[in-house]
Amino acid sequence: MAKYHIRLGSNLCQGDLPVIEFRKRNATDKIAGEAKEATGKISGNEQLEAEGKVQSAVADIKTGVNDAVEDIKKKINKTTDKK
Repeated sequence: MAKYHIRLGSNLCQGDLPVIEFRKRNATDKIAGEAKEATGKISGNEQLEAEGKVQSAVADIKTGVNDAVEDIKKKINKTTDKK
């Protein structure tokens, strides 16, 4: 699974990965996780189902963290623009 590092003070995530690309990869991970989970349920493969749940949850967490960082950056920019 890919590791992502979010840097404050830039519009980039994971080194030089643009935010839009980060969001696309997260969406892809979420969809893949949901597909694994569904496949695991249908086939009775509990391990595959669990892997899908984890992959989907990790994508949700990454999206939430990225959104929080973007909100913080916007608030910082508003504060510094007022000065």
